[in-house]
Amino acid sequence: MMKSKFGEFLSVVVLSIGIAFVLAACEGQGSRDAYVAKGKALFEAGDLARARLELKNALQIDDKFADAWLLMGRVEERSGDLGRAYGDYSKAVELAPDLVDARVKRATILLAAKQLDKAEEDITAALAKAPGQADALALRASLEFRRDNKDAAEKDARRVLEIDPGHSGAGAILATLQIANKQYAEAEGTLQAAIGANPDKAGLRMLLAKVYESQGNSVRLVEVLHSLIADFPDEFTYRLAFAKYLVGQQRQEEAEDVLRKAVEAAPDETTRQRALVELVMRIRGMEAARTELAAMTARQPNAIGLKFIEADLLQAGNEAEAVEKTYRDIIELSGGTGPDAIKARNALAQRLIKEKRNDEAAALIDAVLAESSREPDALQLRAVLALQKKDPAQAVADLRSVLRDYPERVAAVRLLGQAHAMQQEYALAQDALEKAIAMQPDEQTAYLLLAEVQSRTGDLDGAQATMERLLEKVPESAVAQQVIAKIQMSERDWVGLAERGNKIKAQNPDHPLGYYLEGLAMQQQGKHAEAIVLFDQALERKADALEPLIASVRSQLALGQAAQAQERLEGFLKDKPDNLVALTILGDIYLAGGSIEKAMRVLNDAVRYHPASPRAYLRLAQVQLGKGDRAGARKTLEKGVGATDSNALLAMELANLVAAMGDREAAIKLYDDVITRNPEALGPVNNLAMLLATDSANQSELDRALELTARLKDSNLPAFLDTVGWVHYLRGEYDLALPFLEKAVTGTPDSPELHYHVGMTYAKLGRVDDSREHLAVAASAQNFPLREEAQRTLTTMGSGG
Repeated sequence: MMKSKFGEFLSVVVLSIGIAFVLAACEGQGSRDAYVAKGKALFEAGDLARARLELKNALQIDDKFADAWLLMGRVEERSGDLGRAYGDYSKAVELAPDLVDARVKRATILLAAKQLDKAEEDITAALAKAPGQADALALRASLEFRRDNKDAAEKDARRVLEIDPGHSGAGAILATLQIANKQYAEAEGTLQAAIGANPDKAGLRMLLAKVYESQGNSVRLVEVLHSLIADFPDEFTYRLAFAKYLVGQQRQEEAEDVLRKAVEAAPDETTRQRALVELVMRIRGMEAARTELAAMTARQPNAIGLKFIEADLLQAGNEAEAVEKTYRDIIELSGGTGPDAIKARNALAQRLIKEKRNDEAAALIDAVLAESSREPDALQLRAVLALQKKDPAQAVADLRSVLRDYPERVAAVRLLGQAHAMQQEYALAQDALEKAIAMQPDEQTAYLLLAEVQSRTGDLDGAQATMERLLEKVPESAVAQQVIAKIQMSERDWVGLAERGNKIKAQNPDHPLGYYLEGLAMQQQGKHAEAIVLFDQALERKADALEPLIASVRSQLALGQAAQAQERLEGFLKDKPDNLVALTILGDIYLAGGSIEKAMRVLNDAVRYHPASPRAYLRLAQVQLGKGDRAGARKTLEKGVGATDSNALLAMELANLVAAMGDREAAIKLYDDVITRNPEALGPVNNLAMLLATDSANQSELDRALELTARLKDSNLPAFLDTVGWVHYLRGEYDLALPFLEKAVTGTPDSPELHYHVGMTYAKLGRVDDSREHLAVAASAQNFPLREEAQRTLTTMGSGG
C-alpha cells in the first residue's frame, strides 16, 4: 500500500516536472518570438541599435533560430558592416539551408565582393527551393552580366520584370545592358518604369543620368541631378556628382560653389571637406588647397578628420617626415585607441613598409591587433610583412582571417595567391589568382602574378594565354606584351616575337614597344644593323626610353662600334647620371678598351647612386679582382652585403673570395650565414661542405661536411655530386665515394679536378688501370693546381705519365 502511494506521488511529481518544462519551453519560445517581432519593428522604423539589442535577446534564448540571424544580418547590412552581415547570413544558412531569403542576402554580398562562384552556389540553392523567386533570379541576371554572359543576363532580367514589373534590380540590369548596346531610348523607358515603381531608389536615377550623359543631353542630366539633390538633401553623393559634371564642362567655379555650399550645410562632415579641398587643389594648386584646409582647421582645431586630409595633402607633396608626424599626432589626439588611432596606425605602417622600416611598422600593427584582433587592414599588412620575411604560413593564416570576414578584398586574395606560391602550393596559388582576376578583370596585377606562377611550373603556354586574356581586357597593356615577348625570347621564337612587334606597330604606330620588340627579334638573329634602325625608331617615339637605348648599344658593340656605343652612353648619363644599367655597360666598355680607371669611376658611381643594388657591388668587385686587388674586392663585397641586407649572391661571392684568400674560419662563418638566410639554396651548402672537408684533421668538421652532403645526394649537378663523393673520400669511405664521383665526371668530362678525384678513388680501391686513365687527364692539365700530385700518384703506380 505504501509502495502504491509512493508510485502515485512519483507520477504526480514527474508529470509536474514535465509540464513545467513544457511551459518553460513555450514561454521561452514566446519570448524569443516577441523579441524578434519587436526587433523587426524597430528595424523597419530605422532604430538599428535597439533592433540589434532585441535580436541579441532572442538569440540568447535560442541561438539556433535562423530567422533571428537573418534579421540580425539585415540590421548589420543596413548599418554598413557587411562583414558581420555576411557572418549572420551564413549562420542562418547553416541552421536552415532552405531559408531562401538568407541565401539571397548572402549571395548579394558575395556578388558585391566579386566572389562569383560562391554567389552562384547560393543563387542555385535558392532557385532550387523557389524557382520563381524574383530576387534570386535578379541576382542570377547580375551574375551572368558580371561573367559577360549578356544574353543570359537579359533573359533573367526580363523574366523578373514579368513576375515583378517594378523590380529595381532587374530594371537596373536590363537598363545597363541597353546602355552598353547604346539603346538609349529603351534604357530610358526601362528606367522610367523602374523609377515610377521605386521613387526612393536613387541608384536608378543615377543610371538615368548616365543615359542622358551618353546621349549628350545636358539639360535632362542636370534635371536628374537637381532632383536627386532636392529629394535627398542630406546625401552628399549627388552634390558631388553634380560638381564632377560641372568640372567636366569646364565650369570649375560653379563646381567649387556647389561643394562649398555642401560644406556649409554640414561643416563637420569630413567627406564634404575632403572633396572641396581636393577640388581646390585640382583647380588652383597645392598652396590654395592648404590654405582652404587651414581655414577649416581654424574653425575645428581638434577635428581628427581634417588631420587625415592634411596627411593626404602632405603625401601628395612628398613630405614624408611631415606625413609621419601628422599620423602620430592623430594617434595622440585620439588617445591612442579607437577607430581613428587604428586608421592612423595602419596608414603609417603602410608608409613605413614602403620605406623598409619593417620593425617600426610591425610595432604599429601589433598595437592595432592588440586592440582589435580581427582588424582587416592590420592583418593584411602583417601578411605583407610575413611575405617579405619569407614566412608564407603566417601570411596565409592572416589573409584567411581577413577573407573570412571580408571576402570582397581583392588585394587580400592576390596576396593569398602569392603566399601559396611561396609555399610552392601552385594549384592553390592559381586558384586564388583566378578568383582575383574574376573579381577585378581589368586590373593587371593578378594576371601578371598568375603568369609568373605558370612560368615557375613550366607552363609557358599557360602564361602566354594568361597575358592574351589580359590584352583582351586591357588592349593597351604594354607589360602584357613585354611578358609575352620574354616568353617568346625564352623559347627562341624570333618569328613570333617579330610578328608581335609588327602587330603592336600596326595597332599603335606612335608607341615605341612594337619597334623595340621587332628590334629584339632582329638582334637575336644576329641582324644587328636592322635591329639598330628599329631601336632608334623606338627612341624617336620616346627619347628617354632606356630599354631600346641599351639594346641599341649592345648591337653596336656586337658590330664592333664600341666608340659609338660609348659616346651614346656618355651622352645618356649626362642627363641621367644615376642609371645603373648604363653605368655598368659603360664600365664594361671602358674595361674592354683598357681604361680601367674610368671603369672603376663609373662603377663606383653605380655603387654610390644604388647602395642597395647587388649588381653594382658585384661588378665593381669583379673589376678589382681583375686588377689583382683581392683586399679591395673583399671590402667592396663586405660593404655590399651590409647595404643589401646580406643579399645571397653578394654574400656567396664574399664567402668564396674569403675562402680563396685562406681565411677559413671567416669563410665558414659567412657560408653558415648564407645558409641560415637562404635555407633552400644548395650552392652555399656545397661550398661549405667542401671547405669543411678539405684540409681538415678535425673529425667533427668531417662529420658536419657529411651531414651537409645529405642535401646534395639527389642532385644531378656534377659539382654537387663531386662534393658528396669527395667528402666520402676524405673520410676514407672510398666505396661510398665512387658512385658519386663516376656520375660527376661523366657529367663534366672536361674537368681535370673531377678526373683527379675519381682517379684518386680508383687508386685507393686498387683499380690501377682506371686510376691511370683519369689521373693522366688531370696531370696533363697545365693550370690544374693538383697536377703535380696527380703526376706523383701516377709515378707511384709505375707510370711515368
